[in-house]
Amino acid sequence: MRSHQEVQTSLNYWPAQGPVQRELILGTVGAYRRPIDSRPVSIQDVRGQEGIFALDIHGFQFIKHVSQHVASFEEASVKKHMYPEAENILKNITGATRAHVFSHIARTAPYEKVEAMADSADPDTKATSVMVPARHVHVDQSESGAFEVLKDNVTALEAERLLKTRWAIVNIWRPLKVVPRDPLAVSDARSFQDEDLLEIYGRVPGKQDNKDYDAATKGRGFGMLYGKYAPGQKWYYMSDMKPDEVLLIKCYDSRKDGRTARRTPHTAFVDPRTRHVKEARESVELRCLVFFEDQPL
Repeated sequence: MRSHQEVQTSLNYWPAQGPVQRELILGTVGAYRRPIDSRPVSIQDVRGQEGIFALDIHGFQFIKHVSQHVASFEEASVKKHMYPEAENILKNITGATRAHVFSHIARTAPYEKVEAMADSADPDTKATSVMVPARHVHVDQSESGAFEVLKDNVTALEAERLLKTRWAIVNIWRPLKVVPRDPLAVSDARSFQDEDLLEIYGRVPGKQDNKDYDAATKGRGFGMLYGKYAPGQKWYYMSDMKPDEVLLIKCYDSRKDGRTARRTPHTAFVDPRTRHVKEARESVELRCLVFFEDQPL
């Protein structure tokens, strides 16, 4: 078992220079032709010391949790079985008064499938039908995107009440089997400055174009953040993650006290030691609204 090692690799950032693309149509070939600034980085393996990281300090947290639904994972049963499980995890870990899973994505295809499509002569608008590891530095929602998600999932009256107290968006990421390749890296939120995050609107394709995004959001799209490279950014991952090893990722937090982590960029990456592996990574991420109705903003 590998541990306490740094992986030398490259991450795909959004270019700091050049024209800015303000919208991506998710689930299309064009989304995989986004501009890339590939930078060499070191990523620290946290295995054996994962307990030192905390969601509200670093923006991520590793926990142990045995799910009864991973071994027999079926996309059709995720909402029935894994949504309530995820909501209970978040309430127990964060002390939230309420949690609501609003979407999920299961990634089970090798990245080479979309690479081939991106290199093809297919038009940008052609829909993709596979979910692969996201090999680009990003945060799932910007601040405006988080508000869009909230308003897409509760009534206007309920939103007015919930916006008066602290709330957040947290992803629960879990491998469905031991991760063979494309591990997930997370950045220490304190090392990634706001000026190095670019807001881009992710538009969801119509259901007639790509039904695979039906589970991604109830709305028509949302603001996202793409990371730009800067010295001093710190990256971490856990080697050989197993289904009972779960990663919590902070995507948004309404608390602005200067101490609480509000978002953490993350990305899948190529570990040079497993570059030859053909087996695809299989994982599921559940995106959750988390409410702290007993805490001020």
